[in-house]
Amino acid sequence: MAAGNSVNDEILEQRRKVLEEEGLKGKIKYFVYYYKWHAAIALFLLIFIVNFIVNIATKKDTALQVIFINGFPNVENEEFMDGFEQTININPKKEEALLDSSFYINPESPGIYDEQNMEKIFVMASAGVLDVCISDETYFETLAEGGYLLDLSTVFSEEEMEEYKDRIFYYDSPNNLAQGKEPVGLEITNAPKLVETQSFPNSKAYFCIIMNSEHVDNALAFLDYLESP
Repeated sequence: MAAGNSVNDEILEQRRKVLEEEGLKGKIKYFVYYYKWHAAIALFLLIFIVNFIVNIATKKDTALQVIFINGFPNVENEEFMDGFEQTININPKKEEALLDSSFYINPESPGIYDEQNMEKIFVMASAGVLDVCISDETYFETLAEGGYLLDLSTVFSEEEMEEYKDRIFYYDSPNNLAQGKEPVGLEITNAPKLVETQSFPNSKAYFCIIMNSEHVDNALAFLDYLESP
């Protein structure tokens, strides 16, 4: 072992002398040659850790998650929801309302893209991360049939049920033990804020709240926002 250590010490001493003779440029070359992969891995880990910390520190809670289904993606999602955020009591530095207007589904002849979108919606609804859907007629009944929609009579007042009676969509929901029709959607085709987006110019649009929503109050506030001039 002593002989081995002596050889190693001699090699290190020779390297030290070479580095001293070659100066700074030689030291850089030596470092790059022997330690470039160590440095690359360390740099990658540092970037990953910093990015992870920044994401955790800046991540906002979701005050409301909305999706448009089969609408024209004309709306500027963030700008549209910024307008809504100003009408509710949230801290914009800590919470945000989100809109995804890109969903398109053809329930009569679904392809791979349609099936992926359907699966994504059902997963979001089941996980409780989706609050509001606004859909055209072609897909709205599919949502109702799946049993994902909240009975609006449980969140609307009697006065609102009377006011909306000609626009409410009733469906034989699988969640209704009495086997009667439940009010699960509201036709909002002419809601001023929705009309401004030109998202549903050629079809009726229906508003519904997902049964597992954790932000029902904000969902109702969003309906008021859509109905406001």
